[in-house]
Amino acid sequence: MEQFLMYLLFPQWQGAGHLPALAQGARRLAHLAPDLSWHEVPITATESLTVQGGILGRAPLLRHLKTVLALLAAQPPTRLFTLGGDCAAELVPIAALNARYGPELTLVWLDAHGDLNTPASSPSGTFHGMPLRHLLGEGDAEVLAALPSTLRPSQVVLAGVRELDPPEQAYVDAQGWIPVAAATLNAQPTAVGDLLTQRGARKLYVHLDLDVLDPTEFSALGWPTPGGLTLGALLSLLKDLHARFEVVGGGLTEYLPGAADQEERAAQVLHAWRGQEGEDDVVIAD
Repeated sequence: MEQFLMYLLFPQWQGAGHLPALAQGARRLAHLAPDLSWHEVPITATESLTVQGGILGRAPLLRHLKTVLALLAAQPPTRLFTLGGDCAAELVPIAALNARYGPELTLVWLDAHGDLNTPASSPSGTFHGMPLRHLLGEGDAEVLAALPSTLRPSQVVLAGVRELDPPEQAYVDAQGWIPVAAATLNAQPTAVGDLLTQRGARKLYVHLDLDVLDPTEFSALGWPTPGGLTLGALLSLLKDLHARFEVVGGGLTEYLPGAADQEERAAQVLHAWRGQEGEDDVVIAD
């Protein structure tokens, strides 16, 4: 099978509500990796958002979803790394790689939040709090019908998650999930890799919302959440995953451009998140 590596720049901000600075953040991250060719998804810079079916900005979010579906159908990658504005930018990339790899794929969810609400349970209606639940097959019917696949709960590992709404906690409990705590990862960054090895995981998709970091370590965030990972622990964790598993994809999301020292830290995370690429990779450029 011919190998195709795609770097996707998807500066969607509407999933987080009225926060277009997330689009600037995604583009800024792309500029921190000038050696890569980013295929950018066109996004409207400003627009009025309304709630439909319990989702704020549902119309543009569906439009973006279908644009990315068509893009990946035309150039199906075997490996896919996405810079997203908000976390919902990862819906199609994850679903597309899951359609390719099926139960071989494990999704590592590095995030302060579970993003496990449905439109009915969400207190805010913002779609960036719902992508993982949709990837697991529950939520808006039109979104679910468009996705090329959904995941099984056994394919998901939560890590660094520490702020769940009551319906999200109920879902986690019902699945029997025990998230790998941030404190555990700070003491032992290889804990996720050790768990995946025990499970026999082979191929990984690594979702990384930067709010998994403790805000004292990294503050360029829309939703800073205390009790997170240190920068050193996150960098070690990512290095360990790339060394021990086949990372076929990943998403890096929710960066709000900040001071120079924050950008330097963002660049460190970006480098570790993407890992070392082999000489045989084929990059699909714009």
